[in-house]
Amino acid sequence: FAREDVLVKIEEAISNIVHQLSKGIPPTLTYPSTTAWGDVCFNEDLGLQMRPNQRQTTIRFESLQSLKKFGMMLKVLAVMYRLVKTNHYCTKRDLYYQDPTVFGNQHTLDSLVNNIACMLGVPRWHLHVVGSQWGSSACRPGLRHLET
Repeated sequence: FAREDVLVKIEEAISNIVHQLSKGIPPTLTYPSTTAWGDVCFNEDLGLQMRPNQRQTTIRFESLQSLKKFGMMLKVLAVMYRLVKTNHYCTKRDLYYQDPTVFGNQHTLDSLVNNIACMLGVPRWHLHVVGSQWGSSACRPGLRHLET
């Protein structure tokens, strides 16, 4: 995916929320369910892939159960947008430590990152969030060796 394509996908997700709000509809975020092995299949060339027509998970703004998750997803989405826009990269760990009181634990942040990647249909590294730290500063511009 080209950076511009990833930015468009993020902008479309935010535009959809704004559109829902403008119509008086409580906004939602929907992404493919990744909680069961039945939702994935193995492709020898590509590895694990989401099955077509898999179940969807919906995070609703008006639901007290999902309101916090909705807010956290928007927060992470905003950081990802900034990272892609500025061509910087960040580890999941550094992303967690930007606001550990909001995320609660690393596992929560990791799930949010994976859910957003599924929602947008792009690999996590195209959102400029990497799994491990490279060098002494993880949030750095132009880590070309990570763009493969």
